[in-house]
Amino acid sequence: SCTTRDARLIVTRYDTDSDSRIGFWEFANIFLPIDVSARARLEVRPTPINKEISKETTRMIKKVLGAVVDAENMVEEIRRRVKQLTDSLRGLFDSLDWLQRGFLTVAEIRRHFDCYPDETTTYRQGGDHSFNLEIEGLIRRFNKDKLNGRITLTEFLDELTPKV
Repeated sequence: SCTTRDARLIVTRYDTDSDSRIGFWEFANIFLPIDVSARARLEVRPTPINKEISKETTRMIKKVLGAVVDAENMVEEIRRRVKQLTDSLRGLFDSLDWLQRGFLTVAEIRRHFDCYPDETTTYRQGGDHSFNLEIEGLIRRFNKDKLNGRITLTEFLDELTPKV
């Protein structure tokens, strides 16, 4: 089941143009992988002649959407905890922005994780490629304009502020 609150979280997460609607590519981003090469292979696959969706495919789509709802609820809980535990999100951003450029990149995020090797062992078990995909996914989540690969203070604050 999906509540109104759940739906609001999904729209907030995937509505990149802030029109309170999920367009085709916004919807597709729910399902497409972060890995650029895997994504490209899926995007160019030919459309089957029979456009009817099987019951198995429908079941799998519902399963993915259920997992997305669960993930967004978990992220919302993290937002609430961050708000309770952190005196200043600006201070947190500034501690990550060690070059003081006003934005975060892969280098700053990676540097942060490198400072805590014991706590990030789970992320590193898949190898450097998997760890890089995790960091890229984190940056994509925060980086609202999706074009520059940078997380600004505004984007940082927006992502860590509770949505519902």
